[in-house]
Parts: sequence; C-alpha cells; structure tokens
Amino acid sequence: KLRVLIAELVGREMTFELAQLAQEFLREHNVDPKRSFHDEMLEQEAREQIMREKEELEREQAERKEADELKRERRLRYEAEAQEEVRRRKQLFRKRTNRKLTPQGDMWSSSETEEEEEEEPVVASCTREEIRG
Repeated sequence: KLRVLIAELVGREMTFELAQLAQEFLREHNVDPKRSFHDEMLEQEAREQIMREKEELEREQAERKEADELKRERRLRYEAEAQEEVRRRKQLFRKRTNRKLTPQGDMWSSSETEEEEEEEPVVASCTREEIRG
C-alpha cells in the first residue's frame, strides 16, 4: 500500500499522507500493548469478585439442598410415627373391644392382667375411620 501511495503522490507533498498510512497500518496490526498495572489490578479484582459470587451461590445452593433434605427426613419420620400411632391405636382398640368383662365384687373388670392394662397413654388423636382403616 505504501509503494502504491508513493507512486500516486510523486511530485506532490506526501509526508503527511505517508504518516497517516503508517499510523493506520500500526493501528490495524499493533498487538495490544502491555496494559498498565492499574488495569491488570482492576481485571484481577473483577475476576475475584466473580469467583466470590460463584462460591457464595454454590454455598447457598448447598445450604438450601441440606435444608430440603432435613425437611424431607422430618416429614418421613413424622409420617412413620403417625403410622405407628395409628397401628398402635388400632391394636389397643381391638384389645379393648375383645376383652371379656367379669364381675369382681361390686365392680366389673376385665379378665386381663394388670400388666396388659398398663399401656402408655395415647397422645395423638385420630378419627374412627383411621382406627377402622
């Protein structure tokens, strides 16, 4: 390009045009000069900020996953306890309806032993449908 421009400008003032062509060439082909220390520092801070945000997001996701797992475990444990309570109540209901009453003095009592009567008290409540189910 430079030689073509020189051939076109023969006999005229060409220094300025040649300087412009050289500047244009350098702009197009010049490798990015080493950035200043300040620019590098800003880029490093930006990369570190991105990494911190990414780590924070990962930590929050892990905490959320752990909390969800704890909720799931509690729910399963509660359901198991509820099922056990329903089973126990059904068994207690069957026991009470199947025992035979015999007269003892002035009182009617069951023929079961005291050990069988000393079951733990019923804490939760359930409906007749749950008991029959």
